[in-house]
Order: sequence, then C-alpha cells, then structure tokens
Amino acid sequence: MGTDLRIVRDDDAGSTTGLEVVAVQRAALRRSMVALEDAIAAPAGSGALAWSQRVHDALGEVARAWSVHTEVTEADGGLLDEIVQAAPRLANAVGRLRAEHGVIAEAIAEELALGGDITIGDDAAWIEQRREALTRLLGLLARHRQRGADLTYEAYDVDLGGME
Repeated sequence: MGTDLRIVRDDDAGSTTGLEVVAVQRAALRRSMVALEDAIAAPAGSGALAWSQRVHDALGEVARAWSVHTEVTEADGGLLDEIVQAAPRLANAVGRLRAEHGVIAEAIAEELALGGDITIGDDAAWIEQRREALTRLLGLLARHRQRGADLTYEAYDVDLGGME
C-alpha cells in the first residue's frame, strides 16, 4: 500500500494503516450522509417540528463524522501528509482538499445553527429552503469524498470508492 501510518485501535486489537482507518471513517461518513438524505426526503406533512428535529439529528451525525474525517486526514503525519510525502506532485491537490475541510465544516455549522429556526406560518417554504440547502451540502460532501478517493488512487493506486 505504501503507507507507514499506524493508529492503535480502541479495542487494542492491534494497529492498522492510515488507509484502513480512512476507509473505515469514509464508510461512516457515507452512512451519515445517507441518513441525512433520508431525513431530508421524509415527508414533513403537518409535523414540521418533528421533521426538523430528525434532520437536525442526522446533520449532527454528519458533523461528527466530518470532524473525525478532518482529524484523521489532517493529523500530523496523517493521510494527507503521507500523500504529499509519497507523491510530492500531488501537494496542490492535497492543499485543495485541506481548504475544502474548512469550507464544508463552516457549511455544516451554519446548517446546524438553523436547525430550530422555523418561521411559524411558513413551514412549507422553510422546509423547502432547508431541503435545497442540505442537498447542496450533501453535494459538497459527495464531491469532496470523490476527490479524496481520486487523490488516494493517484498516490497509492488504491481504490477507496468501493470501501463503504
């Protein structure tokens, strides 16, 4: 695989490579994204507050998974550092991924802040606005995951796309 990074598992079953850790984390992020998509797509009907709470809870899971993703990939000696060390020609692409981390974290935080801000009497319009904004956020996440998988493949000839 070409990576030296070792991270000790919580269960103390041994260590695992950085790529393996990223693959597990990547699957967790994807699951949280699917849960958010399901929550967004659920009918709100007359239960705008319940719909909003389900979406907010799912978005909280995305936020946690995103935080772990950023920590795992950006840690000193983490996967992004390893990629630059293994393939210096990819430094600019790694820089772009690092920059996206902050942009996406900010977008997630903004959406979390809106979680309970329902304008009474205009629930349908508010829900539609939230659905559109959260669908855009899911698009940002999906594109970032794909760019990360492409970058990892280019550096290590390892396909993370199917590790979900």
